[in-house]
Amino acid sequence: MKLQGAAVMDVASQHFMQTGTDTMGALVARSIETVGGQPIEGCTLVESSFDIAIQAVLGFLAFMSLVLKRYLESPRRPMKIWFFDASKQAFAGLTVHWLNIAIAEFLTHGGDSSDLKSDECDFYFVNFVIDVVVGVSITYLLLEVVQMLAEKYDIPSLRTGEYGDPPKINVWLLQLSIFMAITVVIKFALFLTEMNLRYYLDLWGYTMFQSADPYPKVKLVFVMVLAPFLLNSVQFWLTDYLLMSDKPVKEEADDKIASQSFTLGNSDCADVEERDY
Repeated sequence: MKLQGAAVMDVASQHFMQTGTDTMGALVARSIETVGGQPIEGCTLVESSFDIAIQAVLGFLAFMSLVLKRYLESPRRPMKIWFFDASKQAFAGLTVHWLNIAIAEFLTHGGDSSDLKSDECDFYFVNFVIDVVVGVSITYLLLEVVQMLAEKYDIPSLRTGEYGDPPKINVWLLQLSIFMAITVVIKFALFLTEMNLRYYLDLWGYTMFQSADPYPKVKLVFVMVLAPFLLNSVQFWLTDYLLMSDKPVKEEADDKIASQSFTLGNSDCADVEERDY
């Protein structure tokens, strides 16, 4: 029995190693823009400098949406508090972005993909939409659980968006670690779900973008910049509300003056319009 068990374990380990070798081989092949010795067809995510530049544009626009949100806040969070809140999203967002790319490539090329019609961009967009709709909702629930634990056991450092007075970097690191853990766990759970729904997601993505297949760069700009900019802005703004403290903030002097100037400027414009009328 022991020999039979050892033989089974040996076969299983060989199968695991072979699977790992095949997967690494596929990833190496992707780095030279081939899969199975054939050129990659369709819209790709990381195969050219154009692809990388498009992702840089997406990251810049997503971050600028948070800058705009702070500018419109009243009262504004102090710069250090805002930076702590925004940086948690930046780290998590960058991690999720590369995980989304890896998942899109695996869904497109991994395993038995011969019957699939969607390309990397199709799967990336579908995966991204699921992240925004489902991921943010689960994030909200898990952050609420963390807040309940913080209140129940009186742990101030777990109160999201509160970093002490003055703000302490070790509290920020703790909250960043918790938020990153929540993000990665959700991403992994969604990946397992997507693997089971792979062929349905393939139908969804292909149906949406098949007319753009002859124009892969145009499709990349749409799925990586235009649509994600809108969805990312919504996602970042909603998550920012979840991460910031719900307690009133003391506005910094410069921000307070800027806010008052902005308000007074709008009031003056309104008065001029009324007088002209």
